[in-house]
Amino acid sequence: MDIKTKQKLFYNEARIEDYIPYSHFYAKDVLMTKASDMLSFIEIKGIDTNQHNVSKNINALIKAISQLDSNVAIWVNSIRDKINNYELINTKSINNKFSSNFINDYQNNLIKSDLYETRLILTIVVRPNLQKLNKSLRLLQEKYDKENIILNFNNQYKKISEIKEYLLSALSNFNPRVLKLSNQQNQEILSFLGYALNLEYQNIAIDKKDISKIVNYKKHFFVDNIIEIQGVSSTKYAAILAIKNYSDKTFNNILNKLNSINCSYINTHIFKPVNLNSAKDLIVKQKNRLNQVGDYAVSQIDELDTALDDLQSQRISFGYHSNTILIFDNNLNNLDERLNLISRIFLDSGIIVTREALNLESSFMSILPANFSYVTRKYLISSKNFIDLLNLEYSDTGYINQII
Repeated sequence: MDIKTKQKLFYNEARIEDYIPYSHFYAKDVLMTKASDMLSFIEIKGIDTNQHNVSKNINALIKAISQLDSNVAIWVNSIRDKINNYELINTKSINNKFSSNFINDYQNNLIKSDLYETRLILTIVVRPNLQKLNKSLRLLQEKYDKENIILNFNNQYKKISEIKEYLLSALSNFNPRVLKLSNQQNQEILSFLGYALNLEYQNIAIDKKDISKIVNYKKHFFVDNIIEIQGVSSTKYAAILAIKNYSDKTFNNILNKLNSINCSYINTHIFKPVNLNSAKDLIVKQKNRLNQVGDYAVSQIDELDTALDDLQSQRISFGYHSNTILIFDNNLNNLDERLNLISRIFLDSGIIVTREALNLESSFMSILPANFSYVTRKYLISSKNFIDLLNLEYSDTGYINQII
C-alpha cells in the first residue's frame, strides 16, 4: 500500500474505536455496551461424537435457541489459528538415550509443523427495554428517573443470567465454560475481543478507561477488498467472505470441513430472532406467493406447512442470520489460495459466498458481538438452519490412555 493511500485512509483508521460498542463491565461475567446492551460469553469446546448422542443434543440446543425472544441476539465466533505454544518435555531427566533422542526429534518436527486449533465463543446479547429517547430527554430521564433505570438494568441482568443458565443446560454435553473477569491483569473477555480486532491474543488489563479505547492496539487500513492490520513488528492481511445464497436444505455440521483446514480465520454467525407473529406472517406471505406459481411449488409449500407447525409448537423459531468469515495470513500472496479453499467448502455444501469490498469495513466491525449497526447481509432462516451451520462437534486424536 502506498503512502498516499495510507494517508487518505488514516482518518478512518484513527477513529476505529468509534466503531467499538463496549463501555464497561456490569458484572464479572457481563459486559455492557454504550447502547446499554448486556453481553455474556460462553466458550464451547464442542460435543464428543464418541461419547454422546449428537442428534439428541443438537435438538435440545435448537429448542433452547427457539425460546429466545426478539430482544435477544446470538453471536457465534469460531476462531481458527496456528498453535504457537507447545508444552514440551524436558528430556534431560530421561536416562534412556533412545527415548530422549526420539522425543527430541518428535518435538523438533512438531515445532516446525503448522498446527491449528479452533475456539468457539457464543455470546448472548440482551437489549434494553428502555424507550428510544433523544439525547436531551435521556438526560432528563437519567436525572429524575434513576430508580426506574436501575430497575430496568436489574431486570435486564436477571434476564441475561436466566438465558445463560438455560443455554448452559442445553450445552452441557458441548463442554461449555463461561468467560468472566478473573483478575485485573488477565481479562479473558477482553482478550477475545482484542483478538477479533487485532488477530492475536494479548492480555488486556482492566483500567478506568472506556473499554472501546483499550481493546484495539493496532492500525487498520481498508483498501478495496483487502484489510491490512499493522502491529509494531508484524503486519497481517485479511479478506472477508459472506453468505450470498443458502443451500436448499441444511443438516447438522454441514460446514465441518472448516474445522480441519490449514487456514486462519474468524467465522462469525449472528442470529436475531423475530417474534412469533412476525414469523408466522412471513411464512404465510411466502406460502401465498408460491400458491400463485402452481404445481411447481408443491414441495416448497409442504415444507412451509411443516415449518409453520414447528413454529407454533415452538420446536423452532425464525430469525435474521448473517455469516461472514474473515480469512487472514502474514503473507498477502497466500490470501487468494485460502479464499478459494474456503469458497469451495461452502460451494460443496450448496452455499454461495461473495467477497466483500463495498461492505468490507462494516463486515469487519460486525465480528464484534452486539455491533448491530454494522451487520449488512441479513437473511431469514430457522433456528435449526442456524445450528446446522455451526461446527459443534469434535473428535479427539491420539492414543487412548496415552498408550502407543
